[in-house]
Amino acid sequence: MVRLYLLKGEAKLVRLGDLDLATESDDAAPQDFTIKRAIPHPDYKRPARYHDIGLIELDRQVELTAYVGIACLDTERKHNESSMKATGWGKRNLVAHQAVIF
Repeated sequence: MVRLYLLKGEAKLVRLGDLDLATESDDAAPQDFTIKRAIPHPDYKRPARYHDIGLIELDRQVELTAYVGIACLDTERKHNESSMKATGWGKRNLVAHQAVIF
């Protein structure tokens, strides 16, 4: 899954499994992919941020590693939506530096 604003413009590549983009000295073995197709949520309408999510199809199969795994997504709507939380990482705005994830 990806936030749709990340697919605006010329997004063509995806990197999975990298721990720190600024160094090669970690023990990660990142995998680079070309974006084959972007699939936006059918209810997404700009400029609203509702349904700002989509799927990306990559050019080949992803290899699962210690740093690349599967995210399980719930398909049923049996939750109390007032108690849900979302988390993430990376840039908090257009001028912030990329966060390093450990």
